[in-house]
Amino acid sequence: MRFVLTQAQLEGLKTHVYRSQGVSLIESLVLKRLWRWLVSLLPSSLAPNLITFAGFVIAMATSLAVILPDLNAEGKAPRWTYLCCAAGLFIYQTLDGMDGIQARRIGLSTPLGEFFDHGLDAILTFVYAAVAGCSVGINEGYPFLGLLLGVAVLLLNFFYHWQTFVSGVLHFKTIDIAEAHYAQISVLCLSGLLGTHFWTNLFPGLALELKVVLVYGTLVFTVLNLLHAFYIILTCGVGKNGSTVADTSVLSPIISPIVITTTLVYHALYSPSQLVHTHYILFFSAFGIQVTKITLLMMVAGMTRIPYPLLDPIMVGPVLLCLNIHFPLIPDLLLMSFVAFGICRCEMCAHAHVKRGVFYYDISPRRKLIGTGVGRHEELLVLTVAKEESKCVEHRGCEGPPAAGEVRRKERRMSCAASRQFTRENGDYLVTANEVIHSPRCSYQVRVLDVLGRGTFGQVLKAWRADTSQLVALKVLKNIPSYTKQGQLEIDVLTRLSCQAAHEFNIVQAYESFSHCGHICISFELLEINLYDYLKQNRFQPLALKYIRPIAQQVLCCLQRLQQLGLVHSDIKPENIMLVDQARWPYRVKVIDFGSATSVSAGNATSYLQSRYYRAPEVILSLPYTEAIDMWSLGCVLAELYLGWPLFPGSNEYDQISFIVSTLGPPPSCMLRNVRKACKFFSLNHLTYQWILKSPQQLKAESGIVSKETRKYIFHSLSDLTRLSSHGSNKHKSLVEQLDCLQFVSLLASMLTFDPSRRNLPSQALQSPFVTMHHLAAHTSDSSVRDWIQCMHVCRLSRTTNSSPPTPQLPLRTPLMQPSPLLAPVAPAHPLVLPPSLLATQLAFHPSHPISYHLSPLTYLPHHYSLLPQKSSLTSEDTGYASADSSPTPHLLPGGDHADVSHLCLHGLTTQQPSFPAFLSSQQQQLYSLHVGRQHPHTLTILPAPTSHPHTLTPHHPFSRL
Repeated sequence: MRFVLTQAQLEGLKTHVYRSQGVSLIESLVLKRLWRWLVSLLPSSLAPNLITFAGFVIAMATSLAVILPDLNAEGKAPRWTYLCCAAGLFIYQTLDGMDGIQARRIGLSTPLGEFFDHGLDAILTFVYAAVAGCSVGINEGYPFLGLLLGVAVLLLNFFYHWQTFVSGVLHFKTIDIAEAHYAQISVLCLSGLLGTHFWTNLFPGLALELKVVLVYGTLVFTVLNLLHAFYIILTCGVGKNGSTVADTSVLSPIISPIVITTTLVYHALYSPSQLVHTHYILFFSAFGIQVTKITLLMMVAGMTRIPYPLLDPIMVGPVLLCLNIHFPLIPDLLLMSFVAFGICRCEMCAHAHVKRGVFYYDISPRRKLIGTGVGRHEELLVLTVAKEESKCVEHRGCEGPPAAGEVRRKERRMSCAASRQFTRENGDYLVTANEVIHSPRCSYQVRVLDVLGRGTFGQVLKAWRADTSQLVALKVLKNIPSYTKQGQLEIDVLTRLSCQAAHEFNIVQAYESFSHCGHICISFELLEINLYDYLKQNRFQPLALKYIRPIAQQVLCCLQRLQQLGLVHSDIKPENIMLVDQARWPYRVKVIDFGSATSVSAGNATSYLQSRYYRAPEVILSLPYTEAIDMWSLGCVLAELYLGWPLFPGSNEYDQISFIVSTLGPPPSCMLRNVRKACKFFSLNHLTYQWILKSPQQLKAESGIVSKETRKYIFHSLSDLTRLSSHGSNKHKSLVEQLDCLQFVSLLASMLTFDPSRRNLPSQALQSPFVTMHHLAAHTSDSSVRDWIQCMHVCRLSRTTNSSPPTPQLPLRTPLMQPSPLLAPVAPAHPLVLPPSLLATQLAFHPSHPISYHLSPLTYLPHHYSLLPQKSSLTSEDTGYASADSSPTPHLLPGGDHADVSHLCLHGLTTQQPSFPAFLSSQQQQLYSLHVGRQHPHTLTILPAPTSHPHTLTPHHPFSRL
């Protein structure tokens, strides 16, 4: 039996993300408003779990005040205890709801905090099930009924976590736990005001006491919820073949509740001692604790995605009690107590690494080693240095940064001597829990809390910055000369970016760089999770286009800023695009990891960079590269978000170029001429002078490279993405969804082209219809479009809200010009023509219905949005978006029937000219008629492709294989 989480469970807990579905009636109407108001009164320094724990202490104290005077559940506790218990339950329920809001408010929402919160809920569910029996005197005539009710309530909590273990989502209904809490508060108040004898009165029209009717009603509510939870368990498995999140059988956890419930009923009916009559609370607690324990185990399994233990040692107790009825097996109580104490002592000593009463190594949290692979010799060296450090701290008399003088010189000598002791064989820094790292430049300290991740460069630590009371991410590079040199280059790039208001351009904010024990350390703002881990947590489910659009816009802003500075990121991939805070700002992202960034002038043919899945063709062919390689990588990332799987997941360079050619067609001959590496993948036909991709068999015979098929989807053209079944077939999509999908594919086609000179620049991609949503301007009354517009509001969040400290600590080296707005006006003053790749291009909506949809090449007229009053449904926190100048989609601000649709014109669209809106003045009406030209679509005719304008597609055209 273990009393702590295993290392595997802790690792699984780190990847947990809280997901819930539904909300109860009373929470949506009253409680959430009350909780938000109360949280606004709290200081931001108050820890969320401290709020919950304070409520737990109050609830436990008031509950024991009811239980201890009435251990037989006969309603003999003083009346005031029931009123105190009702107040305690209300306080706990309120504080329990506030802690989640406080966690999101200060950005400290962690899986461990959620686990702590659910654990307290499970314990108090058991306690309040016992209080329910005492508050109505259930043991006076109906002990079995009360016992059945208490166990049913506990099993309901078990089933709630069971369905979460199966579906990965915590489900709430309209009438749920909050309503049950307030029902129990009402019962406690009635018992405190009228006395427990009130429940012995007969119910009008029925020959049943009130407490019996109350118990029956609660049982019906509990059974209905159990059936609903069991239905979710049977139908909502998210694992393989409908299994649990741990890929185990959905019905396997049923063994534990069956064993406990069966033994409880059997003991209550056939035990000669009849403890249920004489010691009701004791008997209920003996089995209630069992249910609470298996509930906690189920909670751990659901949050860590580790299989639920089918058998637990705690179930031995109920089985022995039942066997003891017929076969006296339990020895003397004193002897059993002594054995139980010995077992607990052995378990605690084993956990604390105690041997013969002596600690054989220091187990204080400050010196607990983080990570694995630390040998015994390294551990003793760390402890020796730790003792020396503690002596220095005692001499100083404080924990702040060391003062000048002999103590500082002594510490510096000791730090240099111990630098090799704090470095692993692979060059990584040997991190210790709660270690304090001093910044020599700014004289502040950071305390290491956890390891966020490891890579080839080193590791990233989660740390607490003492001077600002803020969590930061500390990147510690390996103590290897090549990584040290690369770190200096990254610091140079970050220095150029730090003076450019990086948060406005969706670039991670760097604070400071320094050296510690021979390792370069860079301090960054702490972000939430990268896109790859986000997809992984969602089991690689594709993202909807409404979420991909803001991600694309924000990364394009970053790439445009890098282009203006003459820099190439060189490693755009989902792992380097981080979500800032998904709870507060959904799909707000920032770009990280500028360790591979270089200047455009340094993009020579000998460089080898980019992750393979996102590597541009010119890099594969060892051609000179420009910032266009970042656009290729971003196109691959956007396609991966849409598919839930990489578009070109090559296991080697040949597979990579083969997958690209399979989808986009052969590369231009000009790219392969005079390129030494071209002959590795292609062969030249001297008769036709065409380059042909080598077959896998030919490549294996020449170089021994084995090709592997790793694609989840095999596309012969990018247009095949429009018919992807995971996003619904075209015949089931609405018109706006089909339009949006076409524009998304058009954007990908402009980014994923072989020729870098034809690849869209970031500024051009920002003007694409998919990003600006021009193609949806005629459909602003559609609820889906309004939802998509709302998703884009996060794109301007960085202009009004900065989550990072305002003053970066990196030294400024290169003064630059003032940053220009990255998001160009959606309705520019100069003519803007639709991308030619989509003009006169025949795109079939469905293979069985080849009807073509055509966009006419139009010019957008300037729009005078300042003359139109803007309507917005934004809250006070989002006032930065409430104007056309700040909105990422000003022409799509909510305006009902007054939406401007003049710049959208479809072939075959019939319109009529309505009257002017009533809110415009005469001068505004003139401008309105000149530049806006109201159009209201009534009928849309989809015409076949005109035969008088045939078009010829080049072999590498993205839509040539449709």
